[in-house]
Amino acid sequence: MKAISTVIATILMLMITIALAGTAYLYISGSFTTQTQGLEVVDAFCNNRVNATISFRNIGTNAVTFVSGLCSATGVSPCGSITVVRTAGGGTMKLSGSSATIDPGVTATLVDGEDPVAGAQGCTDFGVPRSCVYRITPPSGRSVVATVSCPG
Repeated sequence: MKAISTVIATILMLMITIALAGTAYLYISGSFTTQTQGLEVVDAFCNNRVNATISFRNIGTNAVTFVSGLCSATGVSPCGSITVVRTAGGGTMKLSGSSATIDPGVTATLVDGEDPVAGAQGCTDFGVPRSCVYRITPPSGRSVVATVSCPG
């Protein structure tokens, strides 16, 4: 039996190496670009001593729906396709948003404001200083956490 020549063996090894490198490149580049949704906090602060204001950016590849006017709940609040969970703070959240839809790369603002009629207290409980933690979660992908301290 005769073996294959050195030149043919080298060419075969080179072709196999190039094929493996190409397959690895396609796999890795696909893995890093498949993120469908995510959010990031741009700014979080207390406005008027009671209103928590959170600005966040849609870093995903899909638009998300947001608060069209306001949504209220104690603890957990679905606001369009985004879910907001607040820990600490008193009473009911009264969430209002700057936009009904947040396109990829766009920044939006969420305000947890005081509403005496609805019993919403913003981030404070009847003027008591408080820190509120908000977890804003898109339909899929990475959620974001913002902490806001209000002096009351």
